[in-house]
Amino acid sequence: VLFQQQNYEEAAHYYSLALSMGDRGSDAELGLSWSLLRMHRNEEARAHFQSVIAARGNSTNAAQGLRECDEKPAELVAPLWLQAQFMQSFYAYQNQPVLGRVMAATTGLSALLRGRYYASALYRYSSVGTGDGQTAAFAQHDLYLSAGLTGKLLGATLQYGLIVDGSGYTGTSNHVGLSARLSPLGDILLNLSASLYSDVTALRGELQWNLPLFRGLGVRPGFALQGLSGQLFETGSVTLFYEHPRFGVFVGGKYGDEKRAAYLANSFIYNGQARIPYGAWGGATLRLQEGFKMSFSYAYDRMLRSDVTPSQDYHFHSLNLSFSRAF
Repeated sequence: VLFQQQNYEEAAHYYSLALSMGDRGSDAELGLSWSLLRMHRNEEARAHFQSVIAARGNSTNAAQGLRECDEKPAELVAPLWLQAQFMQSFYAYQNQPVLGRVMAATTGLSALLRGRYYASALYRYSSVGTGDGQTAAFAQHDLYLSAGLTGKLLGATLQYGLIVDGSGYTGTSNHVGLSARLSPLGDILLNLSASLYSDVTALRGELQWNLPLFRGLGVRPGFALQGLSGQLFETGSVTLFYEHPRFGVFVGGKYGDEKRAAYLANSFIYNGQARIPYGAWGGATLRLQEGFKMSFSYAYDRMLRSDVTPSQDYHFHSLNLSFSRAF
């Protein structure tokens, strides 16, 4: 249905998901071939058409697709995919003596050229309220930039983050990172980051595996190592998700200490001083017509500070409502 609607990007995604759970030369691979061809990703389409022919001979229209790969070279076209995003977030600090509620607005734009060259820019403005009657409210500005290359088997993205903390606590901080993907079965993801603060440098490495299980159901286990101020933190995580052509849902959690962790792939950085021993999250996505997508998510983090007297034990809640439109 997605292919008939000329929504080739999403059609290719779900054909690829079906192929990862099926056999070479199947209808899923044939559908993936035609979707890639319609996106002018001729070389990728050619390899799949050849796989279908090798498995099923001339019993399909794969030979016709292979001819079209030669008749319509990808170099003659330059398709551009764009996605605009707006997200409204509400953060709440529970039992925190100074910080209160936060309203944050995020806008972003992503681009994919010829199905291979990727770039994105995202800006977030946060208005931070306080509750101690002495500390003035302040604003925080976040900027995230990324650029990279993507393909069927491999992908890599360079990332940069800039945070201007209006409270003066961390001031201006710079964050650089690299995300890499290997997709032999599902997606194996490696995220590396370095956060450069005026008082400390935080290094973080995370390995995740998006593993399809059965008919859209999948699991993403992960493990992260973080080092700062001579300390080493370890965090394990797992997310269970279900993907349908019209919607998706996910729920997950993490356990193990982390501090000032940079999630550049998710455009979010914890730049406070608290240690996080565990957290949980969940959400849902609706894929509507004409490339329009709406998503909602909630996340919870337990926060601990032992570097102040008395020690602080509080909770952080995050609600996010996002709208995106692909062109």
